Amino acid sequence: MVDKISSEEIKDALTRSGYLLESRLEKVLRENGFYVEANSAYLDSETTKSRELDLYAMNGYVINPQYYESLYSNLIIEAVNNPQPIAFITKESQIAPLYREDIKVAGLPVKISDNEEWIYLPEFLEMDKYHHYCQGNIATQYCSFTQKKNESGKKEWMASHEETHFNSFRTLSVAVEYHQDVLYKAWVKDANAINLEFYYPIVVVQGELLEVHPESDNIHIKTTNHVQFRRTSVIGSKEFNYQIDVITEHYLPTLLNMIDNEMNTTVRLLAEQDSTLRSSIEKIVALAGQNTNYRELKSALSYHYQDEL
Repeated sequence: MVDKISSEEIKDALTRSGYLLESRLEKVLRENGFYVEANSAYLDSETTKSRELDLYAMNGYVINPQYYESLYSNLIIEAVNNPQPIAFITKESQIAPLYREDIKVAGLPVKISDNEEWIYLPEFLEMDKYHHYCQGNIATQYCSFTQKKNESGKKEWMASHEETHFNSFRTLSVAVEYHQDVLYKAWVKDANAINLEFYYPIVVVQGELLEVHPESDNIHIKTTNHVQFRRTSVIGSKEFNYQIDVITEHYLPTLLNMIDNEMNTTVRLLAEQDSTLRSSIEKIVALAGQNTNYRELKSALSYHYQDEL
């Protein structure tokens, strides 16, 4: 006879999973004005298979109501139930302007014409002065902890990468590229309205989050609510860097407020540069109208993809 799970065991299993966490996060996002899709599908470009993202959320900001022009913050979220702490080894950020390249944006115009050259929009707006990707400590290494027996049979804790954590980080990078492609493929020939999407990949952990700062003769470990994790992914022959906000559940409202401030500042700066934006859009649309395939279209509309052709 097969054992049947009890109500208490069901509650325990759900509590240890990430399902209830996703539900709570969805509620907070909706309360903060976001349109939310749970278990949103995306295409994994490496495997060409459909995958699921835990949560996809979008919020809009009006740039010019007369022309129905808008900017959107797109949150791409994975929820992780970590029984053991996740530790991130952090260091001080290098030169802040270097991290403007990590800000992911798609749409029109993501690049600004400066004579014969193109400037990436975050660089043109000097977003390093107010975007959190360009401030504070940053991590490029992480680990979690598992207990294993050593050669003598004694149990000891080992620091290592959990596959589920790695998969969450990879999912976010792939999903960002997918959503950028969706926007570019939806472009209608000669459309010249400002329409920008900024992407924020986020991991929300249910358990403990640690920041580790090693020094020559000591290791400083502290609990934290927010870590900036920077990872590199290779697409085609080009390296792309992604910054991922790793946060605890109760820090989400704080991060949403941070993102809201960044988007409002961006809207104001865009409005101040209206004539430059219009001129750049004209050139971009003219280039895009000459495309014969999607690769050429994406090269015309985007910034980083130009080097791939």
